[in-house]
Amino acid sequence: MPGPKNKPGSVAEEAPPGDDVNKSSEAQITKIKTKNSKIQFTRELQSPKFLAEKKLPAPMTNNEYELLDPMYSCNMFSSVNEKTDFSELFNSSTFNPDFSYSQLTLLCFIVNQTTDRKKLIRCTFDSCSNISILRRSVAYDLQLDEGKDYDLTFSGSGGVECTFKNNKKVYFRLQHLRNEYMTDEIEGITLPQVSANADRITIDPKQFNHLKDITDFTEELPQTAKQFKKNGEVDLLLGLPYYMQVACEGASTGTFGPPEPMALHTKLGSCVTMATNYQHSYHHQTIMNPDITLLTRLDVLGITDSPDENNDVTYEENQAKVIIR
Repeated sequence: MPGPKNKPGSVAEEAPPGDDVNKSSEAQITKIKTKNSKIQFTRELQSPKFLAEKKLPAPMTNNEYELLDPMYSCNMFSSVNEKTDFSELFNSSTFNPDFSYSQLTLLCFIVNQTTDRKKLIRCTFDSCSNISILRRSVAYDLQLDEGKDYDLTFSGSGGVECTFKNNKKVYFRLQHLRNEYMTDEIEGITLPQVSANADRITIDPKQFNHLKDITDFTEELPQTAKQFKKNGEVDLLLGLPYYMQVACEGASTGTFGPPEPMALHTKLGSCVTMATNYQHSYHHQTIMNPDITLLTRLDVLGITDSPDENNDVTYEENQAKVIIR
């Protein structure tokens, strides 16, 4: 007896062998379990219990002293999705540069154009920012804000986007400490905090040939702990276009590059940056200007005097006597 005919345009389907059906079902079940476990893991990462146990910051509120928005935990884990490979997420190492340099900062006055009131602030420079950011408390002290609230959204390195609400647009000028220069009007936006505090400068520029003749640093260097505690917080980030008007006066970078300190020259004065993870020994003067006569010294050539032939006095002990005299 003839079998059933296929309908026009249709193809007869043959059932796969039993073993293939079982393998297909098992693979599908495994895929669903993996998917569900990753979703559950994402939820656990965002749970208050996980944040508390790992001592991670909990979701923030709109506190004027905190930069992070209320959706911090969501933003923080926004990249954790169903396709995330968690083995790679936790097996990576933290990147630490060979030489980590401090922020370029200097001291100057910020001036209210209407009242002529001014305040001493610490300013840093960012040629990659197209906005200038002023610490909210400084704007409040000088009565710079116009009253209207603005939301600020920007993205940084890595494509991370942040939104900060209820900020003020401000207009001001910057003045050299010795009144040698005054900027044109600068437009900025306020934030509760501009950036992490600057690193304390612990090197003495006079110990480096390429920095020793700079006379327009805006503070005594190296910075004392008391001095840094008083004025260490960054109050202003100066971005484009004002960076080009103020900060492009040249630089002193030395001969050998990192880890040597470097200086940026601006119309408001000079500022220095140093490698914070390197211990400077202040031997740069000798390295940069080698003394050729050293090549004739016996100790440099590896030849030392015998104490028995020199009244029991070694070369090093004799040198010490010469220095003490």
